[in-house]
Amino acid sequence: MFLIRNESGALLCTFALSNQLPDYYPEHLKTYSNIWLIKSVCAKLQETRYTVRKIIRKVIEIAPENQIKKIYLDCVVDNPILESYYQRYGFKRIAIAEHPRYKQNMVIMVFNI
Repeated sequence: MFLIRNESGALLCTFALSNQLPDYYPEHLKTYSNIWLIKSVCAKLQETRYTVRKIIRKVIEIAPENQIKKIYLDCVVDNPILESYYQRYGFKRIAIAEHPRYKQNMVIMVFNI
């Protein structure tokens, strides 16, 4: 778990790694082993963009030494700016799935190591 705070200590963003994909991901993706899922919540991406870059790069960097072959993440389909942000790091859109709790379509992305 990564917690990102500003100088005054206010929480701006969290990043968590998991080895289990959410229930709303397509079943064929759940057959893979050696995966990580990045889940993040950012209140102010503009304030955290440099730290977020470091975290994404670090996760990608340490994945091979942890035998990780794929890194997944998702974002709301209505947020093309965030999707293109992740694409800059090499993540590719592979599916769209409805989030059962929020009733929103999510873009599912993968980074292949």
